[in-house]
Amino acid sequence: MSEWTTDTLHEHMCKMFSLTKEDIDDRFAAQAMATQKALESAQLAVDKAERLAEIRAETQDRLASERAKAQNEWRASLQDMTSTYLTQAQYDAAHQVLVEKIANLSHRHDTDLALVREAVGEHRGRSLGQGQIIIWIFLAVSSFISVAAIVLDLTIRH
Repeated sequence: MSEWTTDTLHEHMCKMFSLTKEDIDDRFAAQAMATQKALESAQLAVDKAERLAEIRAETQDRLASERAKAQNEWRASLQDMTSTYLTQAQYDAAHQVLVEKIANLSHRHDTDLALVREAVGEHRGRSLGQGQIIIWIFLAVSSFISVAAIVLDLTIRH
């Protein structure tokens, strides 16, 4: 006969159920721990994603602010240019006045230069004539002195 009796079978089954329960409890605890770790990891990932989103939003806000500041500076510069720079029509009008003044000055310069050249030519002609007169007077006086010296020398020797 077999050694199994209802009591030993009951005891054996209780042991088996106890082991199975411990095994199920261990598995359940391990699964609960794994689930908890997964939830913690997921929460960390969510927190990190939120921080990155906040940083990205702050960066985008800062870049938008800098872009707006640069655009405002550009607009101010453009407004300054439009308020202080000459328009093409203003430039053309002022330029035409300057061209006319230069043309008038050039004509006056040419006229004055012609007058100066004429005066210089007359002066040179006079000075040449005066120089020639002085030379002729000098030659006449020298000739007269030479003739007088020769005559005086001849009269003294005789």
